[in-house]
This record gives sequence, C-alpha cells and structure tokens, in this order.
Amino acid sequence: MESEEKRLRLFEWLALAVGLIGVVILIVFLTLVSKSSYIISYPIDVQFTAMVGTFISGTLGVLFSIVSVILFYSALIYQKRELLVANQSR
Repeated sequence: MESEEKRLRLFEWLALAVGLIGVVILIVFLTLVSKSSYIISYPIDVQFTAMVGTFISGTLGVLFSIVSVILFYSALIYQKRELLVANQSR
C-alpha cells in the first residue's frame, strides 16, 4: 500500500512537471513570436503563423494529453481506494 502511495505521488508530480513544461513552452514561444512582430505587423505571414500553430498544437497537445491520462489514472486509484474504505466500514 505504501509503495502504491509513493507511485501515485510520483505520477502526480510527473503530471505537474509536464504540465508546467507545456505552459512554459507556450509562454516562451508566444513571447518570441510577438517580439518578432509577426503578430502585430501587417500583413500577417500565413506560412509562419501556420508553422507556429502546428508546433504549438503538436507539442502542447501531446504534453497535455499525457498529463490528462496521468491525472485520470490517479483519480481512478483514489476512487478505488475510497470504495474499498467505504465497503470495509459497512
């Protein structure tokens, strides 16, 4: 039971770390794009904007999917544990 608790905490920290990495990538990349004046300038470079969108959706989509799977697994473990406690108290 204690090893399962350690593993669950490790998964939660991993999800937090991956989520923070994703947010940092998003902030840094959008800051670099805005400083290069591609967002503000007129006309907008469509090819560059498409590459930015592809990078962000490809990278962050995968990272946030991993985070959601890890947190879903953690929720299932907690739910299982609570169900066992509820059944034992009957």
